[in-house]
Amino acid sequence: MIRQAKQTSKPDTVIAVSTGYNGGGPYKAVMLRTVADDFEVVWHRISAEETDIGAFLSECTRDIPSAEGMPAPLLAVAMDSAMAAIYHLELPPVKENQLEGIIRMQAESLLPLPAEEMEMTWRVESGHEPTRAGTLLAARKDTVGSFLAKTRAARVHVVMPDCEGTIRAWRQCFGGDRQSALILHIRPKDTRVLLAQGGVLSQAVTIDVGSEDLNDPELKTESTELFAHDLSSAIERFSADSELKDRIFILAENRQAHFELLGHLKQKGLAVQASVARPNVIDIGFDAAPGLVQEEPASVCGSQVFAAEGELTPDIIFDYLEPIGAGILVLDERTRPLNLLEAGQARKKEEKLSASSRLLLITSVAAALMLIVFLVVAKRLDTAELARLENSKLSELVAIHKTHQRIAEERPDVLDVLTKLNESVESGMMLDSFIFQKGKPIQVASSAASYEQLYKFQKTLQSKAGIKDVDIQSPSLDSRSNRVTFKMTFRYRDFCGGK
Repeated sequence: MIRQAKQTSKPDTVIAVSTGYNGGGPYKAVMLRTVADDFEVVWHRISAEETDIGAFLSECTRDIPSAEGMPAPLLAVAMDSAMAAIYHLELPPVKENQLEGIIRMQAESLLPLPAEEMEMTWRVESGHEPTRAGTLLAARKDTVGSFLAKTRAARVHVVMPDCEGTIRAWRQCFGGDRQSALILHIRPKDTRVLLAQGGVLSQAVTIDVGSEDLNDPELKTESTELFAHDLSSAIERFSADSELKDRIFILAENRQAHFELLGHLKQKGLAVQASVARPNVIDIGFDAAPGLVQEEPASVCGSQVFAAEGELTPDIIFDYLEPIGAGILVLDERTRPLNLLEAGQARKKEEKLSASSRLLLITSVAAALMLIVFLVVAKRLDTAELARLENSKLSELVAIHKTHQRIAEERPDVLDVLTKLNESVESGMMLDSFIFQKGKPIQVASSAASYEQLYKFQKTLQSKAGIKDVDIQSPSLDSRSNRVTFKMTFRYRDFCGGK
């Protein structure tokens, strides 16, 4: 049932805008608000052709009244994910105040351009387990610089990748949940394959096959085969466990959509389920202040504005799923979307770091960690995402990067070492340093709650395949923290030389 909103306390409101393919429109906007724990759609709007993002944002806010002390709505932009790259991060077990430095070192290894030429932001999953994952969003400044300047001029609060909104809309409007799942969103020119973990975006890749290819009679057969092949590659990349293969959902406006494609994928052994938009899963606000809702569809500055009357049908939800999801993310205080507008703030914060704090970060993590992160990440780099950031001027740089990648494949599997360490450390233990140089024993420094915990860590690590000669060095009880500090050395396969 659609609930008619009562006159209660003033709700928070947001206007969320999606940018269309490569940020060029058509732009779509929805105005959402919260009353109690519910979300309501006030109106939805689509831009006229050749409308600039700055002009459209101005249109969306121009006629919003400020009567009765009603606060101005927040502004959010769901930027086309094709304008950026999204990377998965695997972070070593370090202290919270060291995470930012490590993430920036990983980013410098991942990105095809120097960090100062990129806009980037990240999110690290919550929790205190030794192994932590993160998501990095990065875009070239010369690609998004003008776009971000216009959003800042319009006082936009959040610029997130539109796939963040897609996943939130899937949960709200398509019956999704917080379990790990692969979400497929077929768009006219491409398909986004999104890994959702804990109900939020974790990783994303693009399949360069869209509905225009799949519906073209001359390209249909070839495009369907290519789609199945690329989807299989994405599943292989994302699948950390077999359960994910049974949780692949393709977003659809009705049960008939993608029927042939789903049948073909089933023949290829891909169990993809249709996830259909459902009506009446988000409320309609009938009691908006005067001027918020047009009584009839109307033209405002060239864009089409539609009052949220009756119900939000599945086809409307499907057409506006990115701004709907983005708006809910902003209104839901329990979530923090990736926000490219935070990149500038992060740079200012980094510039304020003192020389002593930088030295402390480098020594505590160890200079060798930069080399380690490069080797691990370069090997895992998604070439499809890299291609989205390169142009003809970068050909030489990309060639160098590929050379580094080939070299990395001949180096020791540092990720395997870190994994074995993560599996061996006891609860409450954090690595203070990690030094790995070929031909020498690996050295780590940490602290334990007791000598018993330290010896258990030594025994567990010694039992791991490829690990040998685990030796505790300089253990001592710190009277201030009442913890046992220590250094430990060990050898890994044949890369650390013999005694």
